[in-house]
Amino acid sequence: MAFGFECGDGWYDLLNDLCANIQKLMDDYGFEIVADQVKEKFGELRFYYHFEGYHGVPEEVLKTVEKLIDRAEHLSNSTCEKCGYEAELSIRGMYYQTLCATCRGTEFKLANNNQ
Repeated sequence: MAFGFECGDGWYDLLNDLCANIQKLMDDYGFEIVADQVKEKFGELRFYYHFEGYHGVPEEVLKTVEKLIDRAEHLSNSTCEKCGYEAELSIRGMYYQTLCATCRGTEFKLANNNQ
């Protein structure tokens, strides 16, 4: 992976579950998937990938992979990127990050109402 993981340790469990589920699916269907980039963008997890050496991956497999990624991205919206606890989208200037109250501290404010 060219960029590595560009997100906090709080999303480790989300990513571990996502990768385990994708790997099981790949083992079941005999495909290989490669994570190109995993990062935080606008306070949400982003997971970019490609299938290694395969063309014509069945639609069922593509949809299942996308569903797994969508679920992890959705869960990242309420999981602190730093510690993994329940969190909300926070903002500091123009920088967004999903943080719990403890990790938010005084530097960040809630994005939805600027508190």
